[in-house]
Amino acid sequence: MLRRALALAALAALVASCSGSVKKPEDVVSRMLKAYGGEKNVQLLTSYVGRGFRKQLPAGHVATNYPFDIFQRKMDYKTKTYRIVDGEVADVQVLVVNGEEHFSWSRSTGRGVVPEWEVEMIGYRFPMILERLGAGDLKLELVESPYWDGQYHVMFEERDNIVNVGLDEKSFLVRQVTISSSADTSFSFKEEYGEYVKTDGIWFPDRFTGYYKDFIYYEFLVPVVSFGVEFADDAFRLTESDTAAVELQ
Repeated sequence: MLRRALALAALAALVASCSGSVKKPEDVVSRMLKAYGGEKNVQLLTSYVGRGFRKQLPAGHVATNYPFDIFQRKMDYKTKTYRIVDGEVADVQVLVVNGEEHFSWSRSTGRGVVPEWEVEMIGYRFPMILERLGAGDLKLELVESPYWDGQYHVMFEERDNIVNVGLDEKSFLVRQVTISSSADTSFSFKEEYGEYVKTDGIWFPDRFTGYYKDFIYYEFLVPVVSFGVEFADDAFRLTESDTAAVELQ
């Protein structure tokens, strides 16, 4: 409760310092970078470890949360989701993305396929969207939302992707990223970010909610994070420690 109260107080101070109308998308991006503490903090954010819980979807009568670890270094990405039965790890699902391969693995089902589009979205999701917007090589447009949602919307196109980033109009923290495709009108992906908390002086969302074609795809909470992590060479591969996390039943 104290951590949450301190975070709210800090967010109120951030709102006071960042609020004010903007006319150009570059101004929105500049204030976004300032809100996160500048380019140095963005680089720390794009190399992090988080620990929390992943929600079972679709939710049943009793909500189930699975222990969840997330590791990211730029476009290298890895998650572990643990199924706990009677206080013991009954299974673990590992998602691996690196420059050479991408797949999922679990003890119960073995190796699985990770869609190409899901890998591509990592570059537009938080925190990589901060680096992408701040690179300065995009043709940005400030667009109106079809309904008032308290956000500035910065849009750009890259290859076939049409990316719309919603930033809180007072704090300038990223609240959502929506991607559609000019080549495939049936494709849509959105990730929303909520419950921002300041950790080591850096704002980070506790809650990530993803939607694919308007259906909820995942939701996870990451209350514990470490930034600027130096990873081992095999950190973004399937390792013996991953597969040994659960014994064969």
